[in-house]
Amino acid sequence: MLTWSMRTKYVVFACSIAVFAAILLGGFNYYWVRQLTLERAYDGLSDAARLIAPQVKSSYERMRNDAVAISRMPPFQGLIRSMYNVGVDPLDGSTTEHWRERLQITFGSILRVRPEYVQMRFITVLDEGRELVRTDRKDGRIVDTPLDGLQVKGDRPYIAAATAMPATTVYYSRVTPNIDFDAIDFDLQVLRVVSGVRDDAGNLFGFMVINADYSELVQQMLARIETRGEIYVVNSNGSYIKRAADGTVSPLIHAGDISHRLPSLDPGTMIGDGREGISRDGGMLVSHARVDFASAEGPGSSATIILALPAEEVLADSTETQRQVLALSAGLVVLAFLLAFVVANWLTRPMHRAVTAIKTFRPDGGVLDLPVKRQDEIGALSRAFAGLVASLQASQRTESETLARLQAIMDNSIDGLITTDEDGTVLHYNTGAMAIFGHAPEEVIGRDFRMLMPQPERAERNGLLERFRNEDEAGLVASAREVIGLTADGRPVPLELSIGEVRFGDGRLYSGILRDITERKEMQWRLEEQAQRLRQSNQDLEDFAYIASHDLKEPLRAISNHVQFLKEDCGDAIDEGSQKRIERIRLLCQKADRLVADLLHFSRLGRAELAVETVDMEQLVAETGDNLADTLDERQAEIRLATPLPPVNGDRTRLGSLLHNLIVNGIKYNDSPAPSIEVGFEPEDRVPGGTASGRGAYFVRDNGIGIAEEFKDAIFKIFKRLNSEKSYGAGTGAGLSFARKIVERHGGRLWFQSTPGQGTTFYFDLPGKETSDER
Repeated sequence: MLTWSMRTKYVVFACSIAVFAAILLGGFNYYWVRQLTLERAYDGLSDAARLIAPQVKSSYERMRNDAVAISRMPPFQGLIRSMYNVGVDPLDGSTTEHWRERLQITFGSILRVRPEYVQMRFITVLDEGRELVRTDRKDGRIVDTPLDGLQVKGDRPYIAAATAMPATTVYYSRVTPNIDFDAIDFDLQVLRVVSGVRDDAGNLFGFMVINADYSELVQQMLARIETRGEIYVVNSNGSYIKRAADGTVSPLIHAGDISHRLPSLDPGTMIGDGREGISRDGGMLVSHARVDFASAEGPGSSATIILALPAEEVLADSTETQRQVLALSAGLVVLAFLLAFVVANWLTRPMHRAVTAIKTFRPDGGVLDLPVKRQDEIGALSRAFAGLVASLQASQRTESETLARLQAIMDNSIDGLITTDEDGTVLHYNTGAMAIFGHAPEEVIGRDFRMLMPQPERAERNGLLERFRNEDEAGLVASAREVIGLTADGRPVPLELSIGEVRFGDGRLYSGILRDITERKEMQWRLEEQAQRLRQSNQDLEDFAYIASHDLKEPLRAISNHVQFLKEDCGDAIDEGSQKRIERIRLLCQKADRLVADLLHFSRLGRAELAVETVDMEQLVAETGDNLADTLDERQAEIRLATPLPPVNGDRTRLGSLLHNLIVNGIKYNDSPAPSIEVGFEPEDRVPGGTASGRGAYFVRDNGIGIAEEFKDAIFKIFKRLNSEKSYGAGTGAGLSFARKIVERHGGRLWFQSTPGQGTTFYFDLPGKETSDER
């Protein structure tokens, strides 16, 4: 039996093709060239239609991307949390109305940059599908709908369809007239995109809905397309928008409009070999392309692009091509026949050499002799194969070295590392695990990993392994948790376990990293015990201060009363010096009584709960001024607001006491003939030293005697006075201690800036209402 080599077959085949081509081109060359040029023209028309389709789809996709991106913005989750929590966001205290305003701002911003969008809404599945936030474009203006203008949309078909869609999809509605308050606006045809909005638990809460003016959307897209001919964009209702050959764009033409007609796409008019998408309509060639979206996104999510060109214009370039190809074909046939044998023989010789070298090569040794220096496809193929072999050998060496390093790292890791299969059988057990459990590797490898856990933990680990297999709790994998291990000598040991999952084919491996946290647990226990002792000590100190202050009042009053009785009963018998001493005793008793009262008040400041409410600080300053009216008139002093004061969340009574103490302090320690007190608020960047809250700070500024730097801590100590009573009047020295205690109870800080002789500015930061809302 005759056996031909590939080389011989290639030469015979090449010569046969040349002869066949000579006969075929000699008889039918003109016919086939014409068909080829026609097909190229048809392909060009079809390609043009297909190139338009992505531009149409991009307009739809941009709506989808906007809907998905906007629905994931923080105001949606904040609004959901506040509605779940009776109108207040538990995360930062923001109200439902605050989140609605932020969402309205977001909607307005999007409408300004998307002129084709006419309406954006957030609709809840609760309350029969009521709108929560709605922003419209009306007469060129962006309008937010008030609460009493929001509608129920639960009965709309697009809401029902979107409710049934999968969680990760976006729903496109059909193009329909806009309906508002049951009034149908046939002049405004809208395309709706609906994206689901879910709460933190993954439950469907509502929908983000964008209404786009379909005509504006398509007209913008058609204005950007640069191609010849007429373009029709047809939606699933049969309505369409046309861009004429001169570039003008029509309004939306409704299906059934007898004054307009679409080019025919009847299959009976297909031309050529019946290629899909090309047909004739009179003197026009018509191509169409369909833009489809995922079927899960609902009905109507498709559009048809029709491109129509005059047949003469499309085929004008083909006539010259036919003449040129016909002239060249005759000469090429003869040349191909003569060269076929020579070229085929020349091409196959190096290929034969390369095949022989590849067959005889052994990866474990020897030299791969390939024609790598050739500058043709055979040389490129030879170089690629040689490089592949070199890369494979290097990869094998690297893999061996990497595996060795990884094995060394795993075996010498301080943490325990255990690898199991899906059934919990231990496949790897390093020295770190051996140090924790005390078992040798041969005692553990091949056995169930639950042998390393005490009996109660084994039952829990059974359920955990089952959840891993079913992938019902993806958060369990790669998360750290505390477990109890069992050492070889039966001793329980607390561990921190992190589990990672490795998939290969249809199987899985679980890699667990274990760390002995015995010292950490002991430290936590000691810290908790110490904290408990500290809490008890603080409570005992507060109770002692309260009881001591309360019990000291009675003997002080008794001493004062008896001294008064003595003065009244024996006044005539007591000389003037003794009278002065008696009066001194009575005044000291009164001072001691004030000290005890202040001590009792100071103790209560640390124990009583705050009655937190929103406090108007400007109103509180005015009330404090009214209470100090006599003092202000007596000293010819004034209180004025230097800046507007934002409200705060706090205890109104205690904040009033704070302002009272700071203002009285500024009036009392003041040598000016007209003491001036300024109350204001400074933003964060203008507060000396900054604030802990990241917000600005309130200030009370006076033009008094000032405070030296060395007394910056002493002035806040209870009963500590820097000046004598003779110079600046009586007092216990507790006012600034009360002020600092009040600020600290509100979670803030009180400090001051002062220059002796030029006055003092006290600063204090408090939790503001705006800050609380933003959180």
